[in-house]
Amino acid sequence: MANRIAATYSGSGTATSTHTITWSAPTPGARLIVCVTAWRAVSTPSGWTLDASASAYNYLYVFSKVATSSDTSISLSIDSETRLHAVVHERDDCTAFAFQAGTGAGTSSVSVSTTVPSGTSRVFAFTNNPNGSAAPSWDQGLTTNHTVSATSSNSAFASGAAPAAGPQTFTASGLSSGGNSTGLLVVGYSGVVPPQGDRVLAVHNGTGSSTTTWSWSDVKVGARLILAVSSQVAASSTPAGWTLDQAAPGPRYAYIYSKIATASDLSVSWSPVQSGQALCAAVFELDIGQQVLFGTQVSSSSGTSITAPAVTVPPVGGGAVITCAYSASDWGSSGSVWSQGVVTVPGTGNCVGRGPVPTPGSATYSVSGGLSSSAMSLAVAGYGIPPVVARPPGVFPGAAVVRASCW
Repeated sequence: MANRIAATYSGSGTATSTHTITWSAPTPGARLIVCVTAWRAVSTPSGWTLDASASAYNYLYVFSKVATSSDTSISLSIDSETRLHAVVHERDDCTAFAFQAGTGAGTSSVSVSTTVPSGTSRVFAFTNNPNGSAAPSWDQGLTTNHTVSATSSNSAFASGAAPAAGPQTFTASGLSSGGNSTGLLVVGYSGVVPPQGDRVLAVHNGTGSSTTTWSWSDVKVGARLILAVSSQVAASSTPAGWTLDQAAPGPRYAYIYSKIATASDLSVSWSPVQSGQALCAAVFELDIGQQVLFGTQVSSSSGTSITAPAVTVPPVGGGAVITCAYSASDWGSSGSVWSQGVVTVPGTGNCVGRGPVPTPGSATYSVSGGLSSSAMSLAVAGYGIPPVVARPPGVFPGAAVVRASCW
């Protein structure tokens, strides 16, 4: 996945009620984060989530969504106005919103204090100053991404790695002071960087048709492709050319399939026994050499969490664990909570997770999330590179051992 500034926007030359910002196609599964300042209030665009907002003399917003390959623009609605400024970030290490803190002051230094949660990976901060165009200096290791000067609306955007978890203060200094308040908004996101050679090719959160197809633009030949599917109804069959590695067979369904990629493996189709039912999924590409190590599954008709039978984890090099769960009720405000360091994959309705292979020995996998009694299923599959088995000197695979006799 790419970590980049996908676009910057400095306003329109003439007053308009719709500001459209465009960028090149993102990597599916990455998070798009749009930081916005505006002279007037902005409506939340369709398909995006308002993660944070603040207002002083002007308005500040953060919108985000999990990207598909077709997410190449955002249209922001405002009363007819030229002064709307923005930066669009694409990040693979911002899987979930972590915190926000906003304030406003007419002084040359504006600060906000907050508690940074454990696991926060990235921070985005920005100001809008109506008093003058002086660009601020940032602390906490943040660096400026974009600045814009306009009448009574001077914007500065910054970002950087998150500081240590715990109480922290973020300050923008060197601002033009005056009688009107400069707005400061700081937001953080949590997440992990996928291992090299491990990426998400496609995600799905919604309903399934008679056949749902996911596609991607390129593939590493020899890599292991994994399809994780959470479905309200059973699969009609295993996708052609794929192997069913693990399945939780109802009352709701979770499936994990895989195959070794060829150059032509640029899509996969999955069919349920009934269309129009709830369906969440993700397609992964793991690096070359990954083998199926272990699997476990469990289904339940009630409960607030679900735990699969323990697995035995062998010694491996690298690898990943894919988890897939279905719940007939909502995951709750905190989303799904997995064990063993598994992190939810954005864009899968909290139903698919990915984590590291744990240390060798016994491991137990579970999922919860503020659930009421409901039908639940959980499937888990582990992948990695087994260690090379030592051979006696001079003995090769398939070679016969000949014993000589002396007469």
